[in-house]
Amino acid sequence: MASRSFSGFRSETEFDLREKDAAAIIWVAAFHCRDFDRAVIWFPPDVHRDVQPSISGSFARPSNAGLGSLDQLSLELLFEVCRQLDLLSLFKFRQVNLYARLVVNSLLEYKKTISYGLNPLCALLRTRLGSGVTLSDFYRVMRTKNCELCGHFGGFVFLPTWTRCCFDCLQQAPETRMETLDSIQKRLRLTPQEVLQIGSFQPLSGFYSMDESWHDPRFKLVSIQRAASVLQREATDEEQRQAQPRNSTFQYMASCALPFFDVGTGMIEHGISCAGCQLAVERIMNREERSRFTIPKYIVDYKGFLEHWEWYTTHKVFSHEGFLEHFKWCKEAQDLYTSSEKGTVEPAERPS
Repeated sequence: MASRSFSGFRSETEFDLREKDAAAIIWVAAFHCRDFDRAVIWFPPDVHRDVQPSISGSFARPSNAGLGSLDQLSLELLFEVCRQLDLLSLFKFRQVNLYARLVVNSLLEYKKTISYGLNPLCALLRTRLGSGVTLSDFYRVMRTKNCELCGHFGGFVFLPTWTRCCFDCLQQAPETRMETLDSIQKRLRLTPQEVLQIGSFQPLSGFYSMDESWHDPRFKLVSIQRAASVLQREATDEEQRQAQPRNSTFQYMASCALPFFDVGTGMIEHGISCAGCQLAVERIMNREERSRFTIPKYIVDYKGFLEHWEWYTTHKVFSHEGFLEHFKWCKEAQDLYTSSEKGTVEPAERPS
């Protein structure tokens, strides 16, 4: 069998992709990696199943009570007021009476939030970070497709600054760096007033990181970027030397998977990975299969190269549009599609 290059398993010619075949190609050659979703704040489906009726339904009986002075507003203005409420205040307002519940339930932004964003919504409410995010903010980020830090598809949201991000930026970007409140308070000599301003929060207990290790935090966390923005001053050289090294788990405790809502099509995208690349990685990490592939001659640290390349390939997440562009040149994904007789049967392999 001919050897294959490491550089993305690139095919020699561009695949002639037709729009009518796009759905079949995605079904066969792509998959959603749930390991990423569960590396961050994640709740089992039964948690949402128990509360969804109460946050989405309206009572059948008519409402006789009004909203006091708010009754003077037109319905359009009342809707806009609700959109600008932070999430904690919005749910308090919704509990005022039957009419308030009906008003909130009527909002498109609210309907989409409770339909597709229950994990981050629940995370915001339980960490109390929801006091800094309005319903309008939530819907805006849900409609944002790409990572606000690097421009690639972003399937996650960083809760302290309510920023859409990708998994790579979540792990490595300085904008997602977290520090314990005790550490930053001592390092920057914060006053009690400044401590309140920077917005610390208590992380939730759960399984975090790709290792799925259990954590039961007994400390509060602070976003370093948010602290710098609020304090409006740079740390001194001495303060920077005292900074904690980046903790590999803290950023997971401050983030959640958030699907992209395409307003134009009404479709939801969670982000997909290439099944062809994933299968190739699984084979190449198997010594018996390694001889099928050509290793670049300039590689000196063979083991380190494999580990880096395996991490990069398996952590790449695409939008549907982005994956179809990748598919045009990915030999491994194209082979999967061919083995499935162009999507009419199950492919020969699927990622484990």
